[in-house]
Amino acid sequence: MPGIGTFDISIPEVMVAIAITGGLSLTIATRCVVTNDCGSETSDAATITVCAADFDCDGARAVPDIFAFLASWFAQDSSADVDGVPGIGVPDIFSFLSAWFAGCP
Repeated sequence: MPGIGTFDISIPEVMVAIAITGGLSLTIATRCVVTNDCGSETSDAATITVCAADFDCDGARAVPDIFAFLASWFAQDSSADVDGVPGIGVPDIFSFLSAWFAGCP
């Protein structure tokens, strides 16, 4: 097509850091808006879902997530602090198990 070409565009990386606490799962929908002198175009929404119950981050909620959580909890690893209260304690176990039994969105 006349007037259509290939363009190499360098855009700085955008990073958003969100801490998930309290055994919560999170779903984010985001869009990209590109603007120039000719106007603006908006992309379709990209959806990102993070499930606190998928503790080992393998993409599925399964029994190994419980063992991975408990290993972190016994090691006093900060990733086991899931109840939203500073410090690692027994309530973190209950918060994680509540999220695990609730499943992932």
